[in-house]
Amino acid sequence: MRIRDVMSSPVVAITADASPAEAAAVMREHGFTTLPVLDRHGRLLGLVTEADLARSYFASQTGRGSTPEDGVLLAGERTVADLMAPHATAVGPDDEVPVVAAVMLEAGRRCVPVVAGGQVVGIVSWRDLVALLTHR
Repeated sequence: MRIRDVMSSPVVAITADASPAEAAAVMREHGFTTLPVLDRHGRLLGLVTEADLARSYFASQTGRGSTPEDGVLLAGERTVADLMAPHATAVGPDDEVPVVAAVMLEAGRRCVPVVAGGQVVGIVSWRDLVALLTHR
C-alpha cells in the first residue's frame, strides 16, 4: 500500500511569516497538533507543533529565554519561522506505508509531510497509519 492511499489531503498548513497565535488558531480549528510551515511558493520549510507554540508562549510569560541575548525574540516579534523545527524528513506519495512508518520511528516524528514536485500534497500521521488496523 502506498502513502497516497492513507495520507490526509488537502494539507492544512501555515506560512513562515504567520504569528504563533495564528498557528494556534489553525491548530485548534482543525484539531491538529502539528502544521507544515511553507514558504510563499508553497515549499516545505519545516513543522511547527503545539509544543513549539506552548514553549514560546510560556517562555515569554516567565521571562525565561525571552531576551535577544538568548537568541529568542520577544513574544510580539516572533513568527512561526522562529519557532518551527526545520524539517528535512519528507516522504513521497508513492512510498510504501511500512517504509514511511520506519522513517517516522527513526526520526521520532508523529507525522511527516508528503511532497511531490516540490509541493506539499499531503501529510501522514500515526493516526492515519493506525486507521489501517481497522480496515483489514
